[in-house]
Amino acid sequence: MVISTYKDWNSKHYKTVAITADRGLGADYKGDVYVPLMPSLRSMRTWMENKDNLSKEDNDRRFADDYYHEVLEKLDADTVYRELENSVLLTYEGRLETHLIAEWLHILLGVEVPFGVAHEFAIIKTKDSNPNVSKYLEEAMRHDRNMRGFTSLRALYLFEKGEMMETKGYKLDEKGLDGSSYHQLACYYRCDADEAELQYSMKKKGKKSN
Repeated sequence: MVISTYKDWNSKHYKTVAITADRGLGADYKGDVYVPLMPSLRSMRTWMENKDNLSKEDNDRRFADDYYHEVLEKLDADTVYRELENSVLLTYEGRLETHLIAEWLHILLGVEVPFGVAHEFAIIKTKDSNPNVSKYLEEAMRHDRNMRGFTSLRALYLFEKGEMMETKGYKLDEKGLDGSSYHQLACYYRCDADEAELQYSMKKKGKKSN
């Protein structure tokens, strides 16, 4: 998966999907779209209007909170990544939602989603970072959230996936069917959650020691 802009992606050799609210109309894009990741027109309009009324930090923080609760919170990160794994996500230059998508996938799945430009077959990865996005997104993801004793959002995500598998297993058990595969998956998710929590704690301790 790569994130790029309509103007920077000059190749027809890769699968592209638009993720902007206008479906790429402003860039004369006529390809596929991925509706689940599109921000609402309301949130985009508010973000644009507030550029003159709020500081960049406050405006970006507000948009991050809106985008997370309106879009990302309703999606499963594994499903989104699986559906878009070999795709190029197209947007307009400077759009905050692209950074939020990249950070969301990194926080929950540990994957890196680069930004890039292309001409024919050549893809050049570029640095298109917004250092505050991760902070804003984590604030939105943690707000009023029961962390279940975890400090890592990835660990919590894995633990809750395990709970979902366990529930599916019990439902099959109640019907007299074999739910053992789901119970096994639940066990794997819980182990992965513990490992993610340990890694997160070690990373935090490493940062503090430095």
